[in-house]
Amino acid sequence: MCAQKYVIKRISPPEFINKVQPDYYEVTVRLNQAPENDWIKLFREPSSYKVNEVYPKHLDINGDRITWRTIEMKVKSNVEELDNYIEQANEKYNRLLLDRENKQKKEEERQTKEKEELGKLSEKFKDL
Repeated sequence: MCAQKYVIKRISPPEFINKVQPDYYEVTVRLNQAPENDWIKLFREPSSYKVNEVYPKHLDINGDRITWRTIEMKVKSNVEELDNYIEQANEKYNRLLLDRENKQKKEEERQTKEKEELGKLSEKFKDL
């Protein structure tokens, strides 16, 4: 068994969707798919980060969109940081999936061994 690699990526440039205040905008980007809940949890806890407009706990994730508020001059750096956070979450989520797969495999092996042991015991005492 080999875990299939799970990849979330940004597939659109930033889109300005709302002017919140003078020089302050609501901005959104699209992802290739809506992330799974466990991925979102890992995304919200990055390994390395800067606390700013795109700090993952401050972002709105709705379906396949991530939205935040910022000023125009920070959009480029925001998107670069966002891409980094997405990559961190992908790496952590893929490790989580691999760990789950390994645990499942070990459990299946344990159950198979147990079934074989029970079969041998039943065979041993079949004439009683």
